[in-house]
Amino acid sequence: MVVLDLVAAGRLLPEHAEDEARDRVVVLDRSTWQADFDASPFEPLREEEIPIRKLEYGGDDLVTLNLSTSPFGVLAPGEFATVEAELRRLVKGSYSVPVETRLLWTRLS
Repeated sequence: MVVLDLVAAGRLLPEHAEDEARDRVVVLDRSTWQADFDASPFEPLREEEIPIRKLEYGGDDLVTLNLSTSPFGVLAPGEFATVEAELRRLVKGSYSVPVETRLLWTRLS
């Protein structure tokens, strides 16, 4: 059974987390920077995708994983401790997290 108060947990996110999520969308659009390789001394980019797999986490491990990301890493120690305690109180149960892996690489021609 999963018990999570999403509204309460969402209120704990640092204010700049929304900006970071928006910036991540830009990174997902690789067309601009991939075109830069066309006129470079590198071979064309190669890409490989590993099939999506699901990792199983307990609530405590899921909180630990999320707290390792930059929106939380920039918090002052006292604020971090408060947010951590509240997330650990709110996030219970087990979670199946899909993981997608894409590898892009090249080498000099």
